[in-house]
Amino acid sequence: MSSERSRALPRSVGAPTAAADTRDPAGRRVVCGESRLTPLRAPGRSPAFKGARGRTPSFFVFLLLAPLTVSSLLGCGVHGPSSDDIERSRRELELAAALHEEQNIPGAIGHLREALELDPENAEAHVLLGIIQFQRANHPSAEEHTRRGVELLVEHGRRGATLAEARNVLGLVLIAREEYDEAAEVLEASALDEMNTAPHLAWGNLGLARLEAGRAPEAVEALETAVRMQPRFCVGWYRLG
Repeated sequence: MSSERSRALPRSVGAPTAAADTRDPAGRRVVCGESRLTPLRAPGRSPAFKGARGRTPSFFVFLLLAPLTVSSLLGCGVHGPSSDDIERSRRELELAAALHEEQNIPGAIGHLREALELDPENAEAHVLLGIIQFQRANHPSAEEHTRRGVELLVEHGRRGATLAEARNVLGLVLIAREEYDEAAEVLEASALDEMNTAPHLAWGNLGLARLEAGRAPEAVEALETAVRMQPRFCVGWYRLG
């Protein structure tokens, strides 16, 4: 059967910026103004979060707050979720996103589990659960859910902003798991996606992945692209030194 799936993803989450008072290479002061990022402490300061030269890296991920409506590509098999299940799954996702905004993490996880039980192909539910597990430093679970979310978006032909943003999330998880080469590949796809609404974040994360992989010249290139696209991207300037 076919039906409409309308999904809502939470407002952006991110990591602490390095400094509010930063200067560009010309010595001009760059003041970080209002951002679509919400601070996120790196979970547990685990060894996987150690950046170059022993610093803790700053991670960024931007997710759309506005709901997106697309046609599902479910077949007519009797084992697929019903239209009622899909709608109920969507509502569970919306509740989970609201609870996540309120920092009610157990409540959000509970509603996401319910959403995925009703509709295992709810891509945004997988991605949001992956974000939460990433925040909790449960990196294996974070990778499992974000990777599945990306796979479902690709399988269903949903090549809009949500896919670019989901890839950005997956790239961050892979950096945390020290899978730098795959992280760079995923983040480059996000950064180059013309539907990405905040490509400078993906470019910044790509720079970090390349830096951790020991590819300094390519890291500089990615970070320069990031700050060129968004001159107020303070962490980009900070990582450029």
